[in-house]
Amino acid sequence: MKISIINTAKSSLFILSMVLVLTVVSCGEDFVTKEFENGVVSDNFFQNATDAEQALTAVYDVIALRGMYREGVWVLGDVPTDDINELTGDNGDYGTYYRAASDYRWEPSNPYSVGRWYDSYKGIFRANILLEKLPEIDMDAALKSRFEGEAKFLRALYYFNLIMAFGDVPFMTEVLTREEYQELARTDKQIIYGQIEQDLMDAAAVLPATASDPVGRATSGAANGLLSRVYLYQEKWSESANAAQQVMGAGYTLVATEDFEKMFTGQLENSVESIFEFQSVGASPNVWGGDLTETSFGFFWSPMIGWANWYSPSVSSQEQFADGDIRRKASLLVVGAGDRQKPGRC
Repeated sequence: MKISIINTAKSSLFILSMVLVLTVVSCGEDFVTKEFENGVVSDNFFQNATDAEQALTAVYDVIALRGMYREGVWVLGDVPTDDINELTGDNGDYGTYYRAASDYRWEPSNPYSVGRWYDSYKGIFRANILLEKLPEIDMDAALKSRFEGEAKFLRALYYFNLIMAFGDVPFMTEVLTREEYQELARTDKQIIYGQIEQDLMDAAAVLPATASDPVGRATSGAANGLLSRVYLYQEKWSESANAAQQVMGAGYTLVATEDFEKMFTGQLENSVESIFEFQSVGASPNVWGGDLTETSFGFFWSPMIGWANWYSPSVSSQEQFADGDIRRKASLLVVGAGDRQKPGRC
């Protein structure tokens, strides 16, 4: 019995030794340096203009995410202001987060704050990698320049949203290694503002004035419009006025008064008044009608009915409009003030 145990142990030890030898031998140089051939990665994707356009579309895609202009723009932008009354308190699936923003309670668990952080950096990373790869792509020079301008416009937009929500934030304009990302600390927002301004000036210099092809892309008008706003937040009054003047002289015009509300019902999209308009795709009927027009999630919370009291126009916001001002009809929906199935009847 003792001999059997010893022999078994020796056999196991021999087998283990052989496995280790085979493992070491199999991990040769050819194996560890073998190229990835089973899919698309950054090293093999950016080959032509089509690839570059797809990457640019991915940078635009971030605009529609929760932390940006799907919902976050209202929760982090309008809800804390006097224009909005948060009426439900800490109720419902998301009411507690609306209430927290209304009360200036900036909690790390708020999905809109978290979304703003991660979604902004997602867009910035996508813009950075495109800007890094563009010079290497063999494509039309004018198209390459336009793509670069659009990517810079979007990077500036995402950084601006980060600063508005958090102030000083980690800052990078190139793709870093994992270790480099982990070492990033907060950067003075004035340094980031400087990069935002430069990106927008670069974009304005190469992008078309008002019309884009395909529709919905950034233009020099959009770049100057955002630049004016960026200057305004820094109290650079003359610079803001100059950038705004560039927009005013670019060829935009106001739509007819009777057509104003059509810009918000899907009937007059990408109008002569629109400076930058994200192209969303409708997945459900418009909240004010059944014509399957594109709409925003935010509108589902605007009417002062039932659970929708998370995002209600305040009395003071209604009183800003003079009686008969059609912009009020197109902007506010108040229960008991008319036919709720029509846009903005007040």
